[in-house]
Amino acid sequence: MERNLVKTANQTRFLKENKILFSGLIYLVILLIINIFILSFNSHAIDPTLSVTFDRNEFDYNFYSVDVVNTSERYNWAKLTVKTNAPAGYTTTISANSDETALKHIDNTISTKISSITSPIAHDDWIPKNTWAYQLENQNNYMPIPKESEPKALVATNKASDSVPNENNFRVVVRASTDLMPGIYRSSLILSTVINPFETAAYLTTGDDFQAKLSELTTDKTKIKLIRRASALPAASTNVININDPTKPFYEIKAWWDPVLRHLFFYTTADKIYFHEDSKNTFKDLSELNLIDLDSFDAKYAKDMSYMFAGLRSYHNIKTENLNAQSVTNMRGIFRDNHRMSDISMAGFNTENVTDMSEMFAGNYEIIGLDLSAMNTKNVKTMKGMFKGINKLGVLKISNFDTSNVTDMSEMFSGMSKVINIMLDNFDTGNVENMSEMFKDCSVIKLLDLSHFNTAKVTNMNSMFSGANELRVLNISNFDTSKVTDMAYMFYQVHGITSLGLGNFNTENVTTMEGMFAEMKGIVDIYLTNFKTPKLTNVSRMFQRFNPSSIAIRSGEDNLKHIYAKNDFDISNITEEGGKLIFDKRRTLRGGKNSFMIIPANAGKEWLRIDNGSSAKGYFTKL
Repeated sequence: MERNLVKTANQTRFLKENKILFSGLIYLVILLIINIFILSFNSHAIDPTLSVTFDRNEFDYNFYSVDVVNTSERYNWAKLTVKTNAPAGYTTTISANSDETALKHIDNTISTKISSITSPIAHDDWIPKNTWAYQLENQNNYMPIPKESEPKALVATNKASDSVPNENNFRVVVRASTDLMPGIYRSSLILSTVINPFETAAYLTTGDDFQAKLSELTTDKTKIKLIRRASALPAASTNVININDPTKPFYEIKAWWDPVLRHLFFYTTADKIYFHEDSKNTFKDLSELNLIDLDSFDAKYAKDMSYMFAGLRSYHNIKTENLNAQSVTNMRGIFRDNHRMSDISMAGFNTENVTDMSEMFAGNYEIIGLDLSAMNTKNVKTMKGMFKGINKLGVLKISNFDTSNVTDMSEMFSGMSKVINIMLDNFDTGNVENMSEMFKDCSVIKLLDLSHFNTAKVTNMNSMFSGANELRVLNISNFDTSKVTDMAYMFYQVHGITSLGLGNFNTENVTTMEGMFAEMKGIVDIYLTNFKTPKLTNVSRMFQRFNPSSIAIRSGEDNLKHIYAKNDFDISNITEEGGKLIFDKRRTLRGGKNSFMIIPANAGKEWLRIDNGSSAKGYFTKL
């Protein structure tokens, strides 16, 4: 049976009663009453349609004498098929046709009846004698028959099903017993289907397509100063284009360019505009833009917001409080290179599903306030370059961050040249694999206590502390470096440390230590207590005082005197190129027996050993 009703709020009832050939002791008939509702909408954009198909008119059950004695159950399946173009889907409810929910004998003088169960019952259990119930196919319980005044949802959807009809099977189960009088028992079920109310919403096109549309309107989109909503369409002579998602044409979004005001206007009859699921690059590099009318937009469905607001070099404060970003998973570079932005609020973002926060705030030179207290980072996998180049912020409060799933922290704080305190108390680094350049060029920070860092999975520590010029206290006593392969430039230009103890370092998998301790102006003693180097191929400039392009040597800047070790380096895999300038310009460095080279640059890889005097000269002092 199929009924299609469009644009009516009238209910239509279909009752069909077949002749009953009583061939058993008890005969049950459950008729169906089907209602279809389509509400009126004040919209020319959507013409809602609803089609409901039900594959039967009634449920018939025969109970013969033996069935009644054995208190058998009987059930019949039915299929409900619904098609609708309504964006918010539909709801089908079920109830009895009155507040009496029992199957009653057609002879009113007979009082026995088959009552509804009173509470849900697991479908693999028997329902009580003389009861009936219904069950949706994908549910585990038999459900009571609802009263007409209290219908229950049988099926509820939240999206259109016009291209692929929505099908649901359900069954009605009955159990009889010898307590029942013979005869015919009858009731009716009401199935009502109504399309769900939906808001008047338009959908913006993808971020990349939006950028392409801007290029259709103006030859230089970087000149756009303001993006705002208009109250009406412009004159007919104006070049107007559509910027809505073509796959969701319910409401159009029109846009046009005013070259005099340098404003981009948009207009829609919808109340709200949703950003596209793929919103990457939407406003990227609109370098003279200083205002976006974000109050008209909702980011509820946006998943990829990477670089969405990046490169807005004239924007002072993006008001994101009402963005409602609930589904975002990618925020890579979302606020990158916004050079005039002094404060960023994350109040409008639910970040619990975000996996990529790399470069998120990178290059924001003017930021002095960053409130990240509400950010949920439990699913983030990469924070690469997240705060890179924020060079005016003095204190970074991120002790609330859950970093248990992060694998990449490379460049995370790189270039934070004014930061004096990074709150890392609760950092969980147990899954991090890459810490290269993590604190590179944090040039004024004086203390880093990383004793709680779990580095068991880290493979790359290249330039990790490089350029942290003022660093004086560095606690890395619990570092597990057993998987690290790259330690190149790890402590390059860390001038404030005078004594560096690396007794806990396991270097058996390290292949490069190029420039590892180069240009450390203040360093006096280095302890390479347990260094083993079977895989080492490159140690060029490892202890170099100045790199060849640096300024001339000044007095008092060559302080390295001792390198302490228990063993000679294994130099069997160090290449010719990888063995150059290891001790270049280190004129105060001496081996344990006071050995040294007059021209330190000429000391090759064979000097990476404990000094035994004239028989085997080296630059190491035995511990």
